[in-house]
Amino acid sequence: MDLERMKRALIRLLTYRGRSARLESIVTAAFLVFSVLIISGFLYVLIAAPPALYGTRPIFPSVTGQTIVEFVLVALAYSLSFLGLYVIHLTAIGRFSVRRGAAVWAGIGLFALGILMIISILAQKIGA
Repeated sequence: MDLERMKRALIRLLTYRGRSARLESIVTAAFLVFSVLIISGFLYVLIAAPPALYGTRPIFPSVTGQTIVEFVLVALAYSLSFLGLYVIHLTAIGRFSVRRGAAVWAGIGLFALGILMIISILAQKIGA
């Protein structure tokens, strides 16, 4: 297949907005959930079977391990961050016609809360 035909096929595939728009939304949501689980350490929790808590601490005090509670907290933090970015995206494409400023600030707040949670968890892990 020559490069020009491949380019046309790729453009046609990426710009198709027929019946698959709903399927595309479902696949995108599933991909985001899968990404959050993988980034949060789901495979580590599944394979290594760590303890739920490290003594009385929910955060494992080293970057070499992770507790189940820490997995849940990190997944929540990443979910908040993605949700904030999604709210900003919906505002940018015009889904929120009324109170656009409030929607943008809500998205920024969710994103900042998620990032602050991730930073605080990392600071507890490295002992800062």
